[in-house]
Amino acid sequence: MGAFWGHVDLGIFFMALGLWWLYNIFRDYFMSGCDLNTFKSRISYGLPCKPRIPIEIILKLIFIGAIMLFELGTSGMQFISADGNFKSIVYLQHLSMFGLFFIHAFVDLMEWIDAPVPRGSAAMTGALAFGW
Repeated sequence: MGAFWGHVDLGIFFMALGLWWLYNIFRDYFMSGCDLNTFKSRISYGLPCKPRIPIEIILKLIFIGAIMLFELGTSGMQFISADGNFKSIVYLQHLSMFGLFFIHAFVDLMEWIDAPVPRGSAAMTGALAFGW
């Protein structure tokens, strides 16, 4: 991920995720006004044609899990370089960042399937991942 294109593909993924959220939030907001319901924000959204399938969560788990495996493979599991300095610690920083997003996606999936997790856990882990 240290190269320019490694950051571009992640930027595209997070930009697409942000646009997906923007579209769904506006859709829910305007639909709540049409139906005279109160607006309720959510952390993740299913497909409009198949709302019971958590496609967003599945894609986050697959994409971020693959990135974490790639980071592990390129680091060689050595975070200190051969001459003893910490130049390779950037892999560990990337793994911690993606690990938080992976935990967020997993907790989001647990909330989606109504597993016994504390209410608001997905929002808390999302804030932690984006704030890291």
